[in-house]
Amino acid sequence: MAATSLNGYGHGLHQKGIRTSRSGAMTTGIVAAGEYIAFGAMVSRNADGYVQATPTASSTVYDYLGLACDDVRKHLVDGFYGPGGEVPILVNGAGMGWLLGGQTIDTGNFVKNAGAIGAGTEGLGVLIPESTPKTRSLLTVGKYIGQADMGDGAYAAACTTYSGTTITFGSNAIKEAILFQSGDYIAIAQSGTISEVNRVVDAELGSTTMSVVKTATGAFTTPTIYRLQPMEVLLL
Repeated sequence: MAATSLNGYGHGLHQKGIRTSRSGAMTTGIVAAGEYIAFGAMVSRNADGYVQATPTASSTVYDYLGLACDDVRKHLVDGFYGPGGEVPILVNGAGMGWLLGGQTIDTGNFVKNAGAIGAGTEGLGVLIPESTPKTRSLLTVGKYIGQADMGDGAYAAACTTYSGTTITFGSNAIKEAILFQSGDYIAIAQSGTISEVNRVVDAELGSTTMSVVKTATGAFTTPTIYRLQPMEVLLL
């Protein structure tokens, strides 16, 4: 399911636009220096009074405060809370989180924080199904409660370059197989080195390139691009 503009919607469990809800208790946090938190990302503590998107780790961990809610305001980087910004966080109940590209999930499956797809220390705040999807483990952070099974094993592909705000693929066919659209959130990962979450500004159909909203946070060579999909999650 393609993501669309974040503007013009109120809070609620919408499958497009807003990816979080006010169905449970709320708290707030301040984004730590150097961090960006995508709307709908899992959030965890960074330091006293500060939060970040939950890092992927060398092994997955049970670590989160809740889901970052869309405050329906324009931000300096559209779709993200930047350093020093206040983040509304859903701490229990149901909200919209992010399924990592290349994964599939069935209604009722349990989810956990994604393991390392970069160095493992970067804050991404994305989710994957449990290793045994119908079995809750000590790492389980929620349950997928959407009405239909979702995800696509093909929603991940290597690109040839990522520099500045431009991603280039080896061919247009590789890019268009993932069905990127403007507004999509993506995870970009150089295995063992670096990863980040970004957002497509222009999918540039018919071209081998696409542009993103944030400048690359480091030196990427041929990273994998994962298209994220919004999914309704009951926090546990």
